[in-house]
Amino acid sequence: MAFQFEAHVSEVASELTGTFSTGQLIFGRYAFDSDAFDSVPTDDIGVYAYDGFSFSIDGYTGSSSVGQIQVSDDVASGAFDFYRVQNLRVPGGILADAVGAWTPIEFSLQLTDSTAMAFDTDALPLNPPDMADFPDFQGFRLSFAENPDAGPVVSLRGT
Repeated sequence: MAFQFEAHVSEVASELTGTFSTGQLIFGRYAFDSDAFDSVPTDDIGVYAYDGFSFSIDGYTGSSSVGQIQVSDDVASGAFDFYRVQNLRVPGGILADAVGAWTPIEFSLQLTDSTAMAFDTDALPLNPPDMADFPDFQGFRLSFAENPDAGPVVSLRGT
C-alpha cells in the first residue's frame, strides 16, 4: 500500500534559506506492507516498518528505506492519539543532498489529536488518516546537522 501527502513549507532555519523558503510545496509518498508486524506489543502504541518514503521540495529530493510508522491510541492515559512516519536515525537512514555544511538526518510526518478520538486501536490504518481527525498538529519536519553524531540541529517545517 502507499499513501501520499502534500504540505507547504511554513518555517525555515536561517542556515537552510539558500535552498528552502516558506510557501514551497512538499510532496511525499510512503509505502508499507498492509500485513506489517507490530514490533511493540502494547495496547496503545503500534510500530510498523515501512517499505520506503520519498519526498520532494521544489526540486530537492530525499528518500529512505529504513523507517517506521507509529500509531498511538490513547497515549499518556488517554491524553492523545498520534500518527507518525519517520526515518530511523542510522547511517544511510535518509538519502538526500547536504545543504552547505548541513547533512540531512531525519524527517517526520506527524498528526496529533489531543481529544484521543482519532483511533480506537494501535493497528496500522489501511486507509489514509483523515486530516479532520487531527486538529492539534499536522506537520512535516526535515532536520539537518553539521555533525550527524552530535551538535546542533536545524530544521524546516511544513503544514
